[in-house]
Amino acid sequence: MLGKKKQQLGNLKIQWAELEWEIAEAKVSDTDPDVKIYHLGELQCMQMSIEQEIDTLEHEIAMFPLKLMLVGFVIFVTGMTIYMMS
Repeated sequence: MLGKKKQQLGNLKIQWAELEWEIAEAKVSDTDPDVKIYHLGELQCMQMSIEQEIDTLEHEIAMFPLKLMLVGFVIFVTGMTIYMMS
């Protein structure tokens, strides 16, 4: 589960870098200014979407150990409660 998320995070970072190159190429291109602005806006919107996905995945990966600790604590408290009752 964690390995797939790390792999997906790596792929998203690669896509983000590719979009950065496309944005740089679009800025120096000799196309019509209206088309250029539209294309740049579209690329930047895609890049922002990828950045949000990257942030979400990084947060999930960072929270994984805390989730495990919470599950362990709940199991421990349940076990202690059952032990004290018997």
